[in-house]
Amino acid sequence: RAALGEQHPDTLAAIHDLGTCLGELGKHAEAETLLRRAVAGRRAALGEHCLDTLKSIDVLAQHFVSRRKDAKATPFYQQALEGYCAVLGETHPDTLQCIDHLADCMTRQDRVADVEPLYRKALAGWRAAHGDMHLETLRKMIALASILCARCNYTEAKAMFQQALDGLRVVCGEHADETLTGIHGMALCVFLLSRSDGAVEPVRDRSRPRSSTAALRPPSQQMVALTTILTEQLHNRR
Repeated sequence: RAALGEQHPDTLAAIHDLGTCLGELGKHAEAETLLRRAVAGRRAALGEHCLDTLKSIDVLAQHFVSRRKDAKATPFYQQALEGYCAVLGETHPDTLQCIDHLADCMTRQDRVADVEPLYRKALAGWRAAHGDMHLETLRKMIALASILCARCNYTEAKAMFQQALDGLRVVCGEHADETLTGIHGMALCVFLLSRSDGAVEPVRDRSRPRSSTAALRPPSQQMVALTTILTEQLHNRR
C-alpha cells in the first residue's frame, strides 16, 4: 500500500488473498470486509469485466455460501456469471462452474423456476464443449430432469432421465452411484407421472410472494427433497 498505492493490482491481489485466507480461518467478518474491498477496488482500477474482478466477485459469493447465506451470494454469482459469459463465453469451464454454483445456490432457496433455465444453459454448454456422453453432461441431464419433475413437468423429466440413464450405463456402469441416483429419480418421476393428470403446472417460486387468489398446486414434497439431494450429490462428485 505504502509503495504502490491502494488501487495497484498487486495491492488488490494481496487484499483478495488475505480476505480468502481469513475466511478459511473462520474470521468471517474480517474476511467479508476485505473481499468487498477487493471487489470494489478491482472494479474501479481494472473494470467490471476484468477476470481478476470477476474472480473476486465469485469468491465473495462463495464466502457467503460457506456461511449459509445463499440469498446474499445469489446476486454476486449472477454478476460473476454475466461477466464470465461476456469475457470467456458460455462454454468456458469457469463459466460452466459459475452456472453450477448459482444453480445450487438457488436450489437451496427452492427457487426452482429460476434454476430451470440455468440447468438448461449448463447442459447446452457441456454438450457443446464435450458432447452427450461426457460424465458432467450426463450429470446435468439428471439435475435438469429433477428440476423439471419438481415443477411437475413429468413427461419431459422422464425423457431426460431416460437419456441420462442410457448414457450413464455406458459411461459409468449399471451399479455406479450416478446411475443409481438416476434410477431413483426416474422411479419417483414415473410414480408421480402415473398419479398426475398430465398437466404441466410449475411449483410456486418461494422467492416471489404467494397470490391470494390463484395459489399454485404445491409440488410433491418427495420430489422437491430429491431435487436438493441430487444436486448436492452431483456437486460433491465433481
